[in-house]
Amino acid sequence: MRRSAVWLTGVLAFGTQAGERSVWPEGEGREIAERACSQCHDPVVITASRLSAGQWSARVDAMLAKGAKVGDDEIDPLIEYLATHFGPASPR
Repeated sequence: MRRSAVWLTGVLAFGTQAGERSVWPEGEGREIAERACSQCHDPVVITASRLSAGQWSARVDAMLAKGAKVGDDEIDPLIEYLATHFGPASPR
């Protein structure tokens, strides 16, 4: 099995055990972030980021250019979710 497949399996299981809390806060865009971002990135690193909306937009654009699987209708909700929950002034 490829290393990435093993890692992805671990990421998908992260925070999903009974009694465990997910690192992804509730909100519109959560499912998109869980699916799209966690394919290549450790969710803890993403959720610890404190980027502005413009920085998240640039980061998402860069990931799209590298082949991230995000639908056109999912881009704005994803950026808004990331900026709201993982922006400079967002609560932890």
